[in-house]
Amino acid sequence: MHAAELDVTSQDSADAAVDRILAERGRLEAVVHNAGHMVLGAAEAFTAEQLADPYDVNVLGTQRVDRAAYRSYASRARGCGCGSAAPAPAPAAAARRS
Repeated sequence: MHAAELDVTSQDSADAAVDRILAERGRLEAVVHNAGHMVLGAAEAFTAEQLADPYDVNVLGTQRVDRAAYRSYASRARGCGCGSAAPAPAPAAAARRS
């Protein structure tokens, strides 16, 4: 297992982290997402702007890291992403795996 420090709100940071791992390890087998935060309270107490930051980290951050890692997975037709907000696989990707 290898931990990589990165900013999940930046695609460039996610790409660079995956590139570092590929350069050091040669391949990427799985990604475990461990970034996230939440707001506590009634939804109406928050502005859209206040809710945008957790969405960016928790949802879009997962997508950015998965997108960066997919390059490694696609070349070998295997790989795994795991996170609490991990999106469902795209139909085309799911079809290639079956």
